[in-house]
Amino acid sequence: MLQTIFIIFLLLINVPFLLAQSLNFIPEGKFFFNYELNQSSSNSIYNSARSEDSILESKLSKEGLDANAVSGDVEYESLNQFFHFQYGLGNSYNLAFQIPYISKKRNSSLTDKQGANQSFLDKYQTASASGLGDFEIQFFKRLNYTDEHDFQMGLGYNHNNADFNYGKSDKLSLGSGTREFFWFLKWTIFSLDSNFKTDLRFKEIYTVFDEVTDENGDTRSLKRKNSRVGSIFVSNYPSDQHYGAGIEFVDQAATNIGGSNLSDGYIHYSYKLFYGLGNLVELESGPVETPWEGELYYQSVFYGLNANQTTTFGIGATVYF
Repeated sequence: MLQTIFIIFLLLINVPFLLAQSLNFIPEGKFFFNYELNQSSSNSIYNSARSEDSILESKLSKEGLDANAVSGDVEYESLNQFFHFQYGLGNSYNLAFQIPYISKKRNSSLTDKQGANQSFLDKYQTASASGLGDFEIQFFKRLNYTDEHDFQMGLGYNHNNADFNYGKSDKLSLGSGTREFFWFLKWTIFSLDSNFKTDLRFKEIYTVFDEVTDENGDTRSLKRKNSRVGSIFVSNYPSDQHYGAGIEFVDQAATNIGGSNLSDGYIHYSYKLFYGLGNLVELESGPVETPWEGELYYQSVFYGLNANQTTTFGIGATVYF
């Protein structure tokens, strides 16, 4: 399905100069700062394709409990902030840092209808957590840049500094639980005949086998196979504004702790709509003292396997120096 979507988008554009190219690669000695705030929520799960169950129904099934054993609802919410810094090390190299601040909440209104499922209620009780997420560093190189293409490749590292709670039902995890290395590709195609551009991204994530401590103080091994993220976005920059849409694919591997599969792996597809303003178009006619961009977006998961049906509203701003 993903390959078909890619082909359709590519056929809709005139492959390969944009009047106002987004500056996602910085010249030597320059930098930009990006801030993003988003809020997401979920109360259902795609168990298979577009077959959708409530989070409670899905959890009861995984725990082997009767559908009528517990009543109520389980919902997840998050409020996330991302601080992204990028610096031009040279004509072909950039260095980037990302620091997230994450707030998560699980809202639970469960009632035990059979009187023998208190452990289930305890496991999915109302809980919240806030704090710094995993720090991330990226180093990447621009391999090719013309009026028609911008092709980049990079390497990254996830530091695993955020809280990861295993077997602690009253707490939520803010990080991945282990160090991660990843490589990624960025390919931007500029249209010579219009103000359209197409952005294609792919990232492959490798997990470092690690250890975690459970609620009893015992140390257990943590393993996770490779994960990957891919996306394609098409946008139009007619003047000082821009808008567009695209598709993102996430294949998140399941976590294995102490030989036990947590069944938390998932695959999902989401669509994203966005609208923004900025003054980058003025760069075509001369220097701009403070180039900037701002953007609003809406993203929603529409297809998946063991994937939360999550909707996200976000806002972001970028300032170039």
